[in-house]
Amino acid sequence: MVSRFATEEDIFTDSFWDINETLLKINKELSLPDHHEINSNRFGWWKKIDRHPSFYGSRFWEYPFALMGSDLTYGLKCADVGCGTTPFTAFLAEKVGSENVTGFDPDFIESESEKRHSAFGIRKNFIETTGINFLPDSLLNLSATDEYFDRVFCLSVLEHIPDFEVQIQGLNELVRILKPGGRLVLTIDVGINTILTRPLDLIRHSGLIPLGYIDYRWPQERFVNYGDSTMDVFGLILEKPDHLINGDYEGRVKIKAQKANTKYKTLYDHYLMSYNEALFVKEMRMNRPKALLKHLLGKYK
Repeated sequence: MVSRFATEEDIFTDSFWDINETLLKINKELSLPDHHEINSNRFGWWKKIDRHPSFYGSRFWEYPFALMGSDLTYGLKCADVGCGTTPFTAFLAEKVGSENVTGFDPDFIESESEKRHSAFGIRKNFIETTGINFLPDSLLNLSATDEYFDRVFCLSVLEHIPDFEVQIQGLNELVRILKPGGRLVLTIDVGINTILTRPLDLIRHSGLIPLGYIDYRWPQERFVNYGDSTMDVFGLILEKPDHLINGDYEGRVKIKAQKANTKYKTLYDHYLMSYNEALFVKEMRMNRPKALLKHLLGKYK
Protein backbone atom coordinates (compact mmCIF):
# COMPACT_ATOMS: atom_id res chain seq x y z
CA MET A 1 0.00 0.00 0.00
CA VAL A 2 1.25 3.48 -0.85
CA SER A 3 0.73 6.65 1.19
CA ARG A 4 -0.49 9.17 -1.37
CA PHE A 5 -2.91 11.88 -2.46
CA ALA A 6 -6.53 11.05 -3.20
CA THR A 7 -7.57 10.98 -6.85
CA GLU A 8 -10.88 10.67 -8.65
CA GLU A 9 -9.48 7.75 -10.66
CA ASP A 10 -8.93 5.66 -7.51
CA ILE A 11 -12.58 5.92 -6.51
CA PHE A 12 -13.80 4.22 -9.69
CA THR A 13 -11.43 1.27 -9.57
CA ASP A 14 -13.06 -2.07 -8.78
CA SER A 15 -11.28 -2.44 -5.44
CA PHE A 16 -12.40 0.95 -4.15
CA TRP A 17 -15.91 0.72 -5.56
CA ASP A 18 -16.64 -2.71 -4.08
CA ILE A 19 -15.98 -1.25 -0.63
CA ASN A 20 -17.99 1.87 -1.36
CA GLU A 21 -21.01 -0.18 -2.43
CA THR A 22 -20.97 -1.92 0.94
CA LEU A 23 -20.58 1.41 2.75
CA LEU A 24 -23.49 2.94 0.81
CA LYS A 25 -25.63 -0.03 1.80
CA ILE A 26 -24.70 0.41 5.47
CA ASN A 27 -25.35 4.15 5.24
CA LYS A 28 -28.88 3.47 3.96
CA GLU A 29 -29.71 0.59 6.31
CA LEU A 30 -28.71 2.58 9.40
CA SER A 31 -30.34 5.82 8.18
CA LEU A 32 -27.06 7.70 8.60
CA PRO A 33 -26.62 11.37 7.62
CA ASP A 34 -27.07 12.16 3.91
CA HIS A 35 -24.47 14.43 2.29
CA HIS A 36 -25.85 14.36 -1.24
CA GLU A 37 -26.40 18.12 -1.48
CA ILE A 38 -22.99 19.18 -0.19
CA ASN A 39 -21.33 16.54 -2.38
CA SER A 40 -22.95 18.10 -5.46
CA ASN A 41 -21.43 21.48 -4.57
CA ARG A 42 -17.92 20.37 -3.62
CA PHE A 43 -16.97 17.46 -5.86
CA GLY A 44 -16.85 17.82 -9.63
CA TRP A 45 -16.83 14.06 -10.05
CA TRP A 46 -19.96 13.54 -7.92
CA LYS A 47 -22.25 13.47 -10.96
CA LYS A 48 -20.69 10.11 -11.85
CA ILE A 49 -21.99 8.69 -8.55
CA ASP A 50 -25.05 10.79 -7.67
CA ARG A 51 -26.30 8.37 -5.01
CA HIS A 52 -28.88 9.37 -2.46
CA PRO A 53 -28.58 9.00 0.52
CA SER A 54 -24.80 9.13 0.70
CA PHE A 55 -21.90 9.77 3.05
CA TYR A 56 -19.53 12.70 2.53
CA GLY A 57 -17.76 12.76 -0.86
CA SER A 58 -14.08 12.64 0.13
CA ARG A 59 -14.81 9.50 2.17
CA PHE A 60 -15.37 7.63 -1.10
CA TRP A 61 -11.56 7.70 -1.27
CA GLU A 62 -10.63 7.87 2.42
CA TYR A 63 -12.64 4.89 3.64
CA PRO A 64 -11.46 2.35 1.01
CA PHE A 65 -7.88 3.64 1.35
CA ALA A 66 -7.99 3.14 5.12
CA LEU A 67 -9.62 -0.29 4.94
CA MET A 68 -7.36 -1.63 2.19
CA GLY A 69 -4.24 -0.37 3.96
CA SER A 70 -5.05 -1.82 7.36
CA ASP A 71 -5.10 -5.57 6.55
CA LEU A 72 -8.03 -6.31 8.85
CA THR A 73 -8.73 -9.74 10.29
CA TYR A 74 -11.34 -10.77 12.82
CA GLY A 75 -10.29 -10.13 16.41
CA LEU A 76 -7.97 -7.18 15.82
CA LYS A 77 -8.46 -4.36 18.32
CA CYS A 78 -9.39 -1.21 16.38
CA ALA A 79 -9.76 2.41 17.45
CA ASP A 80 -11.65 4.97 15.37
CA VAL A 81 -10.63 8.34 16.81
CA GLY A 82 -13.00 11.19 15.97
CA CYS A 83 -15.41 8.58 14.65
CA GLY A 84 -18.69 10.49 14.37
CA THR A 85 -21.74 8.66 13.02
CA THR A 86 -20.43 7.03 9.86
CA PRO A 87 -20.64 3.75 7.95
CA PHE A 88 -16.87 3.34 8.36
CA THR A 89 -17.11 2.45 12.05
CA ALA A 90 -20.00 0.06 11.32
CA PHE A 91 -17.91 -1.59 8.57
CA LEU A 92 -15.04 -2.03 11.05
CA ALA A 93 -17.43 -3.74 13.46
CA GLU A 94 -18.45 -6.23 10.77
CA LYS A 95 -14.83 -6.98 9.83
CA VAL A 96 -13.21 -7.44 13.25
CA GLY A 97 -16.20 -7.88 15.59
CA SER A 98 -18.08 -5.05 17.27
CA GLU A 99 -16.62 -5.94 20.67
CA ASN A 100 -13.16 -5.19 19.25
CA VAL A 101 -14.00 -1.68 17.96
CA THR A 102 -13.79 1.43 20.11
CA GLY A 103 -15.00 4.78 18.87
CA PHE A 104 -13.67 7.98 20.42
CA ASP A 105 -15.52 11.26 19.97
CA PRO A 106 -16.08 14.14 22.44
CA ASP A 107 -19.30 15.11 20.62
CA PHE A 108 -21.78 12.58 22.01
CA ILE A 109 -25.41 13.11 20.93
CA GLU A 110 -27.61 11.36 23.47
CA SER A 111 -30.99 12.71 22.36
CA GLU A 112 -32.25 11.86 18.88
CA SER A 113 -34.22 15.12 18.83
CA GLU A 114 -31.04 17.15 19.18
CA LYS A 115 -30.16 18.97 15.96
CA ARG A 116 -26.52 19.06 14.93
CA HIS A 117 -24.47 19.67 11.82
CA SER A 118 -24.69 16.40 9.91
CA ALA A 119 -20.90 15.98 9.75
CA PHE A 120 -20.31 15.98 13.51
CA GLY A 121 -21.10 13.89 16.55
CA ILE A 122 -21.84 10.28 17.32
CA ARG A 123 -25.40 9.34 18.17
CA LYS A 124 -26.42 7.08 21.03
CA ASN A 125 -28.65 4.88 18.86
CA PHE A 126 -25.74 4.30 16.43
CA ILE A 127 -23.61 2.98 19.28
CA GLU A 128 -26.41 0.71 20.46
CA THR A 129 -27.19 -0.57 16.94
CA THR A 130 -23.58 -1.35 15.97
CA GLY A 131 -22.60 -2.71 19.41
CA ILE A 132 -19.23 -0.93 19.39
CA ASN A 133 -17.47 0.34 22.49
CA PHE A 134 -17.55 4.10 22.88
CA LEU A 135 -15.62 6.69 24.90
CA PRO A 136 -16.42 10.44 24.75
CA ASP A 137 -12.74 11.38 24.66
CA SER A 138 -10.95 14.14 22.80
CA LEU A 139 -7.92 13.37 20.67
CA LEU A 140 -5.64 14.99 23.25
CA ASN A 141 -6.71 12.74 26.13
CA LEU A 142 -7.68 9.20 25.14
CA SER A 143 -8.62 7.02 28.11
CA ALA A 144 -7.09 3.87 26.68
CA THR A 145 -4.13 1.93 28.03
CA ASP A 146 -0.74 2.13 26.36
CA GLU A 147 -0.19 -0.07 23.30
CA TYR A 148 -3.69 -1.60 23.37
CA PHE A 149 -4.89 -1.34 19.76
CA ASP A 150 -3.68 -3.26 16.69
CA ARG A 151 -5.10 -0.61 14.34
CA VAL A 152 -5.75 3.07 15.02
CA PHE A 153 -7.72 5.15 12.51
CA CYS A 154 -7.94 8.94 12.57
CA LEU A 155 -9.67 10.11 9.42
CA SER A 156 -10.04 13.80 8.56
CA VAL A 157 -9.48 14.97 12.12
CA LEU A 158 -6.04 16.57 12.43
CA GLU A 159 -6.74 19.35 9.91
CA HIS A 160 -9.45 20.65 12.25
CA ILE A 161 -6.75 21.48 14.82
CA PRO A 162 -5.25 24.81 13.67
CA ASP A 163 -2.18 24.73 15.94
CA PHE A 164 0.56 22.37 14.72
CA GLU A 165 1.95 21.80 18.23
CA VAL A 166 -1.52 20.69 19.40
CA GLN A 167 -1.75 18.41 16.35
CA ILE A 168 1.47 16.76 17.52
CA GLN A 169 0.05 16.28 21.02
CA GLY A 170 -2.90 14.45 19.48
CA LEU A 171 -0.58 12.45 17.23
CA ASN A 172 1.41 11.35 20.28
CA GLU A 173 -1.79 10.03 21.86
CA LEU A 174 -2.53 7.97 18.75
CA VAL A 175 0.98 6.53 18.84
CA ARG A 176 0.72 5.81 22.58
CA ILE A 177 -2.35 3.58 22.28
CA LEU A 178 -0.98 1.67 19.26
CA LYS A 179 0.67 -1.73 19.77
CA PRO A 180 4.20 -2.36 18.52
CA GLY A 181 3.79 -3.81 15.04
CA GLY A 182 0.40 -2.09 14.72
CA ARG A 183 -0.70 0.38 12.06
CA LEU A 184 -1.83 3.98 12.30
CA VAL A 185 -3.98 5.13 9.37
CA LEU A 186 -4.42 8.87 8.87
CA THR A 187 -6.18 10.95 6.26
CA ILE A 188 -5.63 14.69 6.28
CA ASP A 189 -6.38 17.78 4.22
CA VAL A 190 -3.34 19.40 2.62
CA GLY A 191 -3.48 22.77 0.89
CA ILE A 192 -1.25 24.20 -1.82
CA ASN A 193 -1.83 27.74 -0.55
CA THR A 194 -2.86 27.02 3.05
CA ILE A 195 -0.80 24.95 5.49
CA LEU A 196 -3.27 22.82 7.43
CA THR A 197 -1.28 19.64 7.86
CA ARG A 198 2.24 18.60 6.86
CA PRO A 199 2.44 14.87 6.12
CA LEU A 200 6.23 14.55 6.28
CA ASP A 201 6.37 16.43 9.59
CA LEU A 202 3.67 14.16 11.01
CA ILE A 203 5.80 11.15 10.12
CA ARG A 204 8.90 12.68 11.72
CA HIS A 205 7.13 13.63 14.95
CA SER A 206 5.27 10.32 15.27
CA GLY A 207 8.41 8.19 15.46
CA LEU A 208 6.62 5.69 13.21
CA ILE A 209 7.69 4.43 9.81
CA PRO A 210 5.71 4.51 6.53
CA LEU A 211 4.34 1.17 5.41
CA GLY A 212 5.58 0.72 1.86
CA TYR A 213 6.59 4.01 0.28
CA ILE A 214 5.24 7.54 -0.12
CA ASP A 215 4.03 9.01 -3.39
CA TYR A 216 4.10 12.77 -2.88
CA ARG A 217 3.13 13.76 -6.41
CA TRP A 218 0.28 16.27 -6.33
CA PRO A 219 -2.76 15.25 -8.39
CA GLN A 220 -3.29 17.19 -11.59
CA GLU A 221 -6.91 17.96 -10.72
CA ARG A 222 -8.03 19.28 -7.33
CA PHE A 223 -9.96 16.64 -5.41
CA VAL A 224 -12.37 18.92 -3.55
CA ASN A 225 -13.69 22.42 -4.25
CA TYR A 226 -13.78 24.75 -1.25
CA GLY A 227 -13.98 27.86 -3.40
CA ASP A 228 -10.74 29.86 -3.37
CA SER A 229 -8.72 27.32 -1.38
CA THR A 230 -6.84 24.55 -3.18
CA MET A 231 -7.28 21.49 -1.02
CA ASP A 232 -6.38 17.86 -1.47
CA VAL A 233 -6.69 14.76 0.69
CA PHE A 234 -3.61 12.75 1.66
CA GLY A 235 -3.59 9.25 3.14
CA LEU A 236 -0.81 7.98 5.42
CA ILE A 237 -0.25 4.42 6.59
CA LEU A 238 2.34 4.21 9.36
CA GLU A 239 3.67 1.25 11.32
CA LYS A 240 4.98 1.19 14.88
CA PRO A 241 8.35 -0.59 14.95
CA ASP A 242 8.26 -3.67 17.20
CA HIS A 243 11.96 -4.49 17.37
CA LEU A 244 14.78 -3.45 19.68
CA ILE A 245 18.04 -1.86 18.58
CA ASN A 246 21.38 -1.31 20.27
CA GLY A 247 21.31 2.00 22.11
CA ASP A 248 25.10 2.15 22.47
CA TYR A 249 28.10 1.01 20.46
CA GLU A 250 28.86 -1.96 22.69
CA GLY A 251 25.27 -3.23 22.58
CA ARG A 252 24.84 -3.09 26.35
CA VAL A 253 21.65 -1.03 26.16
CA LYS A 254 18.58 -2.06 24.19
CA ILE A 255 15.92 0.49 23.23
CA LYS A 256 12.71 0.35 21.21
CA ALA A 257 13.20 1.42 17.60
CA GLN A 258 10.31 3.88 17.90
CA LYS A 259 12.04 5.55 20.86
CA ALA A 260 15.17 5.87 18.76
CA ASN A 261 13.18 7.68 16.09
CA THR A 262 11.84 10.04 18.76
CA LYS A 263 15.37 10.75 20.02
CA TYR A 264 16.50 11.44 16.48
CA LYS A 265 13.59 13.85 16.00
CA THR A 266 14.64 15.76 19.15
CA LEU A 267 18.21 15.95 17.87
CA TYR A 268 16.96 17.10 14.47
CA ASP A 269 14.91 19.86 16.07
CA HIS A 270 17.97 21.00 18.03
CA TYR A 271 20.06 21.44 14.91
CA LEU A 272 17.34 23.42 13.19
CA MET A 273 18.49 26.25 15.48
CA SER A 274 21.45 28.43 14.65
CA TYR A 275 24.57 28.10 16.78
CA ASN A 276 23.80 31.33 18.62
CA GLU A 277 20.22 30.23 19.33
CA ALA A 278 21.52 26.96 20.78
CA LEU A 279 24.08 28.92 22.82
CA PHE A 280 21.31 31.12 24.21
CA VAL A 281 19.33 28.05 25.31
CA LYS A 282 22.40 26.59 26.97
CA GLU A 283 23.34 29.81 28.80
CA MET A 284 19.73 30.31 29.93
CA ARG A 285 20.08 27.07 31.87
CA MET A 286 23.40 28.10 33.42
CA ASN A 287 22.92 31.81 34.10
CA ARG A 288 19.48 33.14 33.21
CA PRO A 289 20.06 36.87 34.07
CA LYS A 290 23.31 36.97 32.12
CA ALA A 291 21.73 35.24 29.10
CA LEU A 292 18.77 37.63 29.10
CA LEU A 293 21.09 40.63 29.27
CA LYS A 294 23.17 39.34 26.36
CA HIS A 295 19.93 38.73 24.44
CA LEU A 296 18.84 42.34 25.00
CA LEU A 297 22.25 43.55 23.82
CA GLY A 298 21.92 41.49 20.65
CA LYS A 299 24.83 39.18 21.40
CA TYR A 300 23.04 36.11 20.04
CA LYS A 301 22.31 37.47 16.57
